[in-house]
Amino acid sequence: MVDASVGGKTGFDHPTGKNLLGAFHQPSGVVVDLAHLSTLSARERTSGLAEIVKIALTSDASLLDALESDAASIARGETRVLAAIVRRAIEAKVRIVRDDEREKGLRAILNLGHTVGHALEAHGNYRTHLHGEAVALGTIAELAATSRLGLTPAPLVDRARALFARLGLPSNPSRAEIAASWSFVASDKKRVMTRIRIPVVTKPGEARIEQISLDSLREAVFAAFG
Repeated sequence: MVDASVGGKTGFDHPTGKNLLGAFHQPSGVVVDLAHLSTLSARERTSGLAEIVKIALTSDASLLDALESDAASIARGETRVLAAIVRRAIEAKVRIVRDDEREKGLRAILNLGHTVGHALEAHGNYRTHLHGEAVALGTIAELAATSRLGLTPAPLVDRARALFARLGLPSNPSRAEIAASWSFVASDKKRVMTRIRIPVVTKPGEARIEQISLDSLREAVFAAFG
């Protein structure tokens, strides 16, 4: 509702990596019906919350505050609270993608958590983690890495970890699992030669794109979870 519905990205999973095949195709319209959530398991519903946290961390500090204030109600799936949160998350994404449809610039900040997250998904043959669970773990891993590189404030890592946990999402990446899945990071579509374009959250609700060497990213991730 908050991520796949807006922006026009289409793609599918492949054994060699996540979303390596796809296209941009804008919908003729988007309908969001929160009643549909009643057809999902609690785990599936919770998984979707990771994308809201990602949008808040990168582009809407007030949404991040709202998620923290109403975390218990959101985790329970209370429609009254979710309706406002979903709308705000969609509006935040629209503000970004309307000016950068094909991800040539700022839209790339919405890839937060997806470099490591996609690697975790692919390593588990898309069965170990739901997408949102992998994104939550990837977000913590990437925030911790950019914090060690001096680009992200350390308190923000703790804040994100606490929020994911309150929402019922995994928040403690396994160093062993990250190590086992790292080969998929090397085939990530955001890689350019020996470097990779990765979102860096500089403060709540603000982010930019940095090109970081794969070696530096790997060292920072493993140092953060050593």
